[in-house]
This record gives sequence, structure tokens and C-alpha cells, in this order.
Amino acid sequence: TLIEHWNGSSWAMVPSPATPGPAGAFNRVSVISPDDAWAVGWTGNGGSTFNALTEHWNGTAWSVVPVPASAGTGINLGAVAAISARDVWAVGLTTSPGPTRDVILHWNGTSWKRAALPAGTPSGILHGVAASSAGNVWAVGQTYNSAGNCGSACHAITLHYNGCMWRRVPSPAPDNAFLWGVAIIGRSDVWAVGSTDYASTLILHWNGTSWS
Repeated sequence: TLIEHWNGSSWAMVPSPATPGPAGAFNRVSVISPDDAWAVGWTGNGGSTFNALTEHWNGTAWSVVPVPASAGTGINLGAVAAISARDVWAVGLTTSPGPTRDVILHWNGTSWKRAALPAGTPSGILHGVAASSAGNVWAVGQTYNSAGNCGSACHAITLHYNGCMWRRVPSPAPDNAFLWGVAIIGRSDVWAVGSTDYASTLILHWNGTSWS
């Protein structure tokens, strides 16, 4: 893993703890304050075997925060959104047991726990997550087809957390499209971006009622 910090004048490498596995990498970072930050990614053998990697910055040093087996294994975390010291969301994928499907983890101030996906959520991957408050969190990504890969049956997916539960929200994205990132300005102003089969860019906007 690689961690660098900007002090206002230059970048400097900051020591990162040894990963639990022989290989590892970070995918995203989220900062609450100068002494409260989270980085997420994966650790494993560098191939198809991996587990979730989460590390926390306390203002002095980074430390590994284990994801318990009860929250799942075979997890690769692609994004993280930190709201407070007791409210952090991380999303990605899990392959254990297959097929590849979405995974959402929540930090409650003590440990990571697996969050329930909306009923009927298809296999897929969540690439991005953003939060403006404890009751306004969005996650975006892509579904997979029945063969476990992306083809004409794949779709962009958007999920919303209202403070109590996650629900799937329809979007007008075309078939074979996916979303990589999401940013929240307010409850009626959210942007999600991605691509239509790597052929062209895809930008969606949430106006508080629907995506366009």
C-alpha cells in the first residue's frame, strides 16, 4: 500500500502498516478531520484471492482495522465515505461465495458490519459511495448478467440509504453501462459518472425525485 500526505507545500510518504496478506492496495480514502481518516482496498495474493483491507488514521499513525469474518470474506472494497467517527460506509464486491456481487460494510464506531442489500439486488459491483449526512448516502456501480460478466444484460445501479435501509433507485442509464463515482451536494443535487461500455461518457444527475 502507498500513502502520501500534502502539508501545504509538498507531498511526503507516510508509513503504511504491513498488509495482512502478501499483497495489497488502497482504492479510496475519505477524511473527516486531521485526526480521523479511512482508507480501503484489498489484501491477498495479488490474484483472485483477496479480503477487505481497511486502515484508520488517528492523527499520528495509520493502523489496520480488521473486517471480521462475520462481515464476509473475499471482499474488495472500492470506495469509502466517512460521515463521523461512528458512521462510515465502504462498498465494493465479494466473491465468497460466488458469483461476484455487491457488498456494503458499515463502521459503527466499534466494528465493521455487513449491511443488507435491497431485496432482489442482482449480482454486480459497487464502485463508488458518497454521503452528506447519516440519512443521505448514495452508492453506485454496475450489475452483472447471469453469466457473471458484463454484456447487454448489465446495467448501471444506484442505491440510496435513508438512515434506516438501502433501496434501489431506477436510472435512465442505457444497457451495458456502469457508474464509477458519485458526489453529493444536497438531497436534491447528486452527480454520478461512468461510461456506456467504455464507448462514451455517462453522467447522471439526481434532482431529489429522479435521475436524468
